[in-house]
Amino acid sequence: MLDKMKQFDEKLSLWSKDFQKITWNETINSYAENLTKTKVILNDLLTEEDHFKLLKEEIQGLQSEIDRYISTASNPEYQIAIVGAIKAGKSTLINALLGYDLASVDVTPETATLTKIKASEKSYVKTSFYTNEDWNKIWSQANNPKKKAEVFLKEYESINAESVKNSFINKKEVIFESENYVELKEEIKKWTSSKAKEHYFVKEIEIGLSSLDLDKQICIVDTPGLNDVV
Repeated sequence: MLDKMKQFDEKLSLWSKDFQKITWNETINSYAENLTKTKVILNDLLTEEDHFKLLKEEIQGLQSEIDRYISTASNPEYQIAIVGAIKAGKSTLINALLGYDLASVDVTPETATLTKIKASEKSYVKTSFYTNEDWNKIWSQANNPKKKAEVFLKEYESINAESVKNSFINKKEVIFESENYVELKEEIKKWTSSKAKEHYFVKEIEIGLSSLDLDKQICIVDTPGLNDVV
């Protein structure tokens, strides 16, 4: 038992050398430190205790969540959301502020997509898709008479979006890199056009711009309208 405790202390000692102290908030730093210790303990149990190997997938999932939290806490992102009703001018305002017209101004309650815009070393468009759980919630909301989503359902049926649903639900994110403004705009249009069946299953689009004069921790968010089904 003493040997195991000594080995664990040695592992924690090695961990402490690599741990990046979060200087902006002592409370968050304390959380991150304790979670990292938890990760070391979980890894120890997974490698040395046979009955914990049956929970390998769950433990690894928890470790990934810990890594995600620490990464987010170490490099926090400040999201500034522009909120309002459909066609209120949110995208126009964002385009004017940024000096780019990449945020789509030609949207309806059926085509609006959550769009995040930030500065980055390389310009890119990252498209993420709904999971089964996400889509089931949206579909349930759309079929709720109180939500008045008749237009959404009618358009979804008329374009036969259901025929491609299984190809895009749970789909791995798509990353398109280019420094060509026209190509970036075409990529965005590809996933948001009302003529494209797949646009219904796009959860969000993240746009990174190398020429954007904005702190890299700041993200501008163009939201669907307050009256949007999503």
